[in-house]
Amino acid sequence: DATERGRLAQWIAFYKANRHLLHASVWTGKAGDNLVWHAAGSADDWLLFVYRMAPMELRPMPPVRLPFLDENADYQLAPAGPDGVGSDEHYSGAWLARHGLSVPHMKAEEAIIYRGKRL
Repeated sequence: DATERGRLAQWIAFYKANRHLLHASVWTGKAGDNLVWHAAGSADDWLLFVYRMAPMELRPMPPVRLPFLDENADYQLAPAGPDGVGSDEHYSGAWLARHGLSVPHMKAEEAIIYRGKRL
């Protein structure tokens, strides 16, 4: 139907706008509690995909550590994708690499996308 075609068009536009990041360097990791992550782009500009593979077992959820980031830099993170609603947040690279990004509660088989940029 028209709603589904419109939604698909949004995702296609997102892919086209971010193709340069998606086909660049790739980093992957596990955060524990059935959370895995995949980042694509460069150390200066990247997309972060966080996936919940199975139901939560821990509370609070473990943070997503991003060891590929420069600990001496600062970063801006914002929700991305057609569903990306929310405000930009600023973090130090040391915080993201050592402590990690806190992500909202997610149901099994859900994903969240963030856009990260070095400031």
